[in-house]
Amino acid sequence: MSSNEPNFSDAKVIQLLQWLNDSGEFYINPKIQVFEDPLSGRGISLKHGSLDKNEVLIAIPGSHQINFETALNWIGKFNKKVSTDASDITNGVECLSGEEIDEDDPRIGAYGAFTRDILNEYSSFQLICLFILAEWILLPQWSDGKIVSWWKPFFDIFPSNDELSSIPTKWRLTRSDQNSKTLLDCLPTASSTHEQRISELVLHDWATIKPVLQKWTEQFPSPIASMDDFFLYFVHIYFIINSRCLYMEVPSKSDVRDFFTMVPFVDYLNHVNDVGLHCFPSINKFKKSSYGLGEFSIRVGSHRYDREGDEIFLNYGAHSNDFLLAEYGFSTSNNGWNYIDLTPEICSMFTDPKDIAFLDSLGYWQDYTLSKGEISYRTLVAISLLVCKDHRKTEKFSLGYISENYFEPETSDLIKPLLQNMKLQYISQVQKIRQLEGDAWCKRNLSNLYEGYIDIIDSNL
Repeated sequence: MSSNEPNFSDAKVIQLLQWLNDSGEFYINPKIQVFEDPLSGRGISLKHGSLDKNEVLIAIPGSHQINFETALNWIGKFNKKVSTDASDITNGVECLSGEEIDEDDPRIGAYGAFTRDILNEYSSFQLICLFILAEWILLPQWSDGKIVSWWKPFFDIFPSNDELSSIPTKWRLTRSDQNSKTLLDCLPTASSTHEQRISELVLHDWATIKPVLQKWTEQFPSPIASMDDFFLYFVHIYFIINSRCLYMEVPSKSDVRDFFTMVPFVDYLNHVNDVGLHCFPSINKFKKSSYGLGEFSIRVGSHRYDREGDEIFLNYGAHSNDFLLAEYGFSTSNNGWNYIDLTPEICSMFTDPKDIAFLDSLGYWQDYTLSKGEISYRTLVAISLLVCKDHRKTEKFSLGYISENYFEPETSDLIKPLLQNMKLQYISQVQKIRQLEGDAWCKRNLSNLYEGYIDIIDSNL
């Protein structure tokens, strides 16, 4: 490590930096440091000096990223049917670390059933989950602890199960205790919709890779793990990927859903609600690795960091707490992107199928939301029909020929008691959540979500 690099004390971080430095192309700004916070976990802060717009914080070469391309090529090191060259594995092909692969390396057998065509059928999520499962979890067991994956320094800084415990899909798929059932029951509409969508994706990907894991258990008969254990590992790895991946085009894939990469060290940058102000990702396509992947870097945005100890942030996108909780397992305070999904409440007020069909024909059926200080136009159109019972007037309103004031005070008379009742329900939910024993991180995030809802309601009353 050169003398101008940050002085990190955590052993795992030091090993990660040494591993990255071995590439000869890694860069970390000497003015930053990793810190540990009891509430938010690890983060990156300013150590000294200042950081200005477009200044590079971190730059990671393509060889040290995990994505479909690197996983595919790594498997090819052990299987010439997958490899892009005709190298003979048994003669000792050098892997990226410069070490030779021994003839009895279990990965030769484990990866031997694959062909390039088979692997190309997998999505990025599916292949990377398999790859990490094999290299991180199974390799030490297959080899009786004699072989350590070259990727281990990256794996060692992955978040623990506890750190990802607040993801609702994990409550559903990996737990069966009463707390998890209560937490799921307490999810509001928007969060529940996200959770169900993600759970379906997880189960679909599990069904796709499960046959490979079953073959591996037959191939390595010594008691390693049951399929139930594999599933728990899989879900954990799935959300490590989901919470740490960043957008990047991948040469072997054409579906935008497969365009992502995992970049070490970058995941220490925590999310901030402000969009377009703090740090941002940048890909240098002129610095490509042998896999055709560009260098991934994080640069400073328009916000200038000039106070020692200032935390340095990366915006993950304009996301509500419902989305953040479902995807990443955390929520933020004062999130201006929060909204309340009023769809169940508004839809339940319609009893005439003709009214429903009419709104549907206009494109205004469902998707009713409320944000801070604002009721969505879609919601107002639906409510106008509830209060006036006149299709022609509602259609004129939807087309902008008459204003929302035309339907007052009836609109306010309907909305106000609805919101007051919802506020009481949210307060009750917060109390119910706080009464649970344990699961402090889950309770904190879910309560924070409802407190954001209450703020939205107060701003509209």
